[in-house]
Amino acid sequence: METIAVMAKYNPFFEKAGMTKIAETQPNPHILKVVEKLRAFNFNPVFLTSERTNLNKLQNMTEKEMEKVRNAIKEV
Repeated sequence: METIAVMAKYNPFFEKAGMTKIAETQPNPHILKVVEKLRAFNFNPVFLTSERTNLNKLQNMTEKEMEKVRNAIKEV
């Protein structure tokens, strides 16, 4: 059985039940910067892993808007 880290962070139930914590990581600061830049272009961080959602978003942008997105990502 697996749980997400957020659950274990606030509720020690899982470790008390005998589960073992195997990994705890911090997000890459460069990735966080990219996410914040994309948020400025109305990309929802929750859906950034969805290829369909991102393609749909990009297809509805003008070439100028897409160039701004490219430049924002390149800066990071």
